[in-house]
Amino acid sequence: MKSDNKDKSGRLNYFKNHMQVQVLDLEFYVKELERHKKLMEEHQKEVEYNNGWIKFHEKAIEGHKKEIENAETEEKREDQKFKLQFHVREIEEHHNNSNNFHRKEMEFRMEAVEFHKKAVEHCQNQMEFLKGKIEENTSDIQA
Repeated sequence: MKSDNKDKSGRLNYFKNHMQVQVLDLEFYVKELERHKKLMEEHQKEVEYNNGWIKFHEKAIEGHKKEIENAETEEKREDQKFKLQFHVREIEEHHNNSNNFHRKEMEFRMEAVEFHKKAVEHCQNQMEFLKGKIEENTSDIQA
């Protein structure tokens, strides 16, 4: 009988140690989940920010096109073409590239969020199992 209690005591320590591992893992995954969610939100805000600038530049482009059509001198027409090209370059070379970067980051962060959600769920399931085993072995030792 003493040997059986010793075995159960060893199992109890074994399960408690594994529970501690799961607790630490759960804390880590929860923190990482929140971190990735926050970063995803920041990248989303950057996309929205760039989209606002794109709209601004698109309006300016339309304005400059009208000015080119209505220009009374070649000098004014060239000035408006130069300004139009500035806005086109800003969209193509800056804001679109920036949005591509932020969208790729959002994609990556979404994958990380999904991974960490699954990891949190896994830890919770493992902890529930270990809780049962700890209770089972604790009650057997005390009985």
